[in-house]
Amino acid sequence: MSRAALLLVLVLALASPQPAWGRGLSFIPLDHWAYESLDRLASLGLVPLYALTSRPITRIEARRLVAAALAKTITADPGIVRAAREDLRRLAEEFSVDVAAAATVGGVAASGAVGRPLSPGRFPGASSLALEWPIGSAASIAGRAVGSVEAADPPRSELYASFNLDSTAVQVGRMPLWWGPGSRSSLLLSDNAGTLPAVRLSAGNPRVRLTKVIASLERPVEPGGATALLVGTRLDWQATPRLRLGLGETIVTTWGNSLTVLHLVHPLPFFFSAMASAFLHDIVGAPHNAMAGADFDWMIRPGVRIYGAAMIDDFPGWPARTGWRGGLLGGLHLADPFQDARTSLRLEYSMVTNGTYSYGWRWEGLQYAYLGRSLGHWLGPDGDDLYVELSRQVSPTVTARLSYAYTRRGEGFIGQPPPGPEDWFLSGVVERRHTPGLQIHRIHSLSLETRFRAEVASLANAGNVAGARATEWHLGFDATYRWPAAQPVGQATFGELALGSERARPTPPRSDAPGRIALRTWTVAGTSQGPLSAPAAASLFGVSYRASVRGLPLVLAYDADWAGQQAFWSADIHYPLPLFRHGTVSLFAGLGGVRFNGMLDGAPQTVGVVDPRFGMEMSYRLALNDAATPLYLRGSVSTNQRGHMTPLSLWTYSLGLGWSGRGLGVEAGYRGAAGLWQDTKPQERTYLWWEGFYVSLSFR
Repeated sequence: MSRAALLLVLVLALASPQPAWGRGLSFIPLDHWAYESLDRLASLGLVPLYALTSRPITRIEARRLVAAALAKTITADPGIVRAAREDLRRLAEEFSVDVAAAATVGGVAASGAVGRPLSPGRFPGASSLALEWPIGSAASIAGRAVGSVEAADPPRSELYASFNLDSTAVQVGRMPLWWGPGSRSSLLLSDNAGTLPAVRLSAGNPRVRLTKVIASLERPVEPGGATALLVGTRLDWQATPRLRLGLGETIVTTWGNSLTVLHLVHPLPFFFSAMASAFLHDIVGAPHNAMAGADFDWMIRPGVRIYGAAMIDDFPGWPARTGWRGGLLGGLHLADPFQDARTSLRLEYSMVTNGTYSYGWRWEGLQYAYLGRSLGHWLGPDGDDLYVELSRQVSPTVTARLSYAYTRRGEGFIGQPPPGPEDWFLSGVVERRHTPGLQIHRIHSLSLETRFRAEVASLANAGNVAGARATEWHLGFDATYRWPAAQPVGQATFGELALGSERARPTPPRSDAPGRIALRTWTVAGTSQGPLSAPAAASLFGVSYRASVRGLPLVLAYDADWAGQQAFWSADIHYPLPLFRHGTVSLFAGLGGVRFNGMLDGAPQTVGVVDPRFGMEMSYRLALNDAATPLYLRGSVSTNQRGHMTPLSLWTYSLGLGWSGRGLGVEAGYRGAAGLWQDTKPQERTYLWWEGFYVSLSFR
């Protein structure tokens, strides 16, 4: 296809009517061919490198990516355009319409499996039925019922509500999750355990994207105890057009403990874990199992991309308390290695050490698993995998994929006792598996496509039994038929979507404007654990003032009770980091402190601290159809680290919902603080915490 012909495709895409915004909010299944095509475009520099690091994506997100890629071809190098032409053509056709319903009919034939699965999930063969119901112009309900191929398969069905709030997308329901740049493997979050009941929020601008996930693991941490909760925070930053950096953290804890609000509020991974995670959970007695990871994509030149990821279990206590537990992943993607615009090559290696994802020796409910399967890498602990894949577009409608995997698995498993240093990786009898594979995918029309895949595996030490050999095979086939949605007149076009990121950013929420004064009350209950007693329940009254110093916000705050028993104060300079159109995340630093009267060994004791502090604040004005509403969300988290002259460390956090307009604002929410007091004589610790609801009235 010549440049002129490709531009004709662009013109037709720009001119064609597109589905209503209520449509297109459903997820693209993780086994859809569009991910492979978008990944090739990312390696060619036509799609942002962060586009696929948090999956699945919705059809409207894919439409935006295709629109932006089409627009870039006008000025791109002819060699890049030539290499991308077939992917662009197929993607433009696929997302020129939306899908009202889709049905997949499949079947699988396989030998008896030995040990764990031959390869990751998403093997062809499962039957499914998907539907989407639009609700208004910015919401829809989508569902996908997926049948099981084997009795041990995890749940794959989906049912969720999806909302488009301008630059922010929210999904609530049962859904799959995947984080990271890997194609075959993921360390922190993958669909290995199937779908989870979750809330997912994604917000960003063309260079930064924040993803937040809160999911129920549908099991108690302890028998008869609170439900295990998975909270994840991910931040992707397109540092340069050729370099993406990503940070992510997840924690398994309990729902409803004193730190639940803190988990929901903090928007920057590593920040919360590094400064307070393990410490605060110890203070409030909340069980926890934390993971942290970092990853990157680097496009060395258009068509050549390397990527990698690293994950640490039990962060930040590693390695002092637990030994080395975690995983590594690295890959190379060549989008057009033979300069024929039809072939791509991928090489990917991943490994996970023994003991990773486990916590069974203390609380079985804290295992990093769902229904016994790892939430991260499909291998689970104690294994590695080398994968080579050659993909070729045989014709405009047929793609063939040849693959080879060399997989090793030790005897480690989720829930085992902590392994010794000698068993940190590939412990005991190691199973070795060689697995060649072939997949054929054909697009018959916009409505019909078929897939066929075959794998044969040769095993040594099968099932971790010394000397045992086995051969396994797996055949899968499915056919998918999609019914397009009706196309009303007057909807967004590819061109409007491509230009959407260039629209001017509105001013921050008026509740954050300089010169604003807020009067507030905080009904707080104080508790303690240790020799020092905390003040009794009280109502604190306070005032805060926002000013501007050399263009940066200065926030002053003071809260105290009428009896003078306790008081909190702070003075901070904020540095805004604009992340999305109707909101921002700010880092702040300054001075803060607390003073309260307690009892120590039956005698009155006044405790006070004034220390440097740092933290972050998040604010977001709710928006529908790119129009801001008077409602906004605000949350913050901060820490005063204990200095040489002060025996008290303090952390504070809050989350509120507010309304502002006509110079006035009202906000209400939850506010908490946790502290660690340590006297030098004797060496005794007291854990203290305050929590309660607040209401504030602000004006200029």
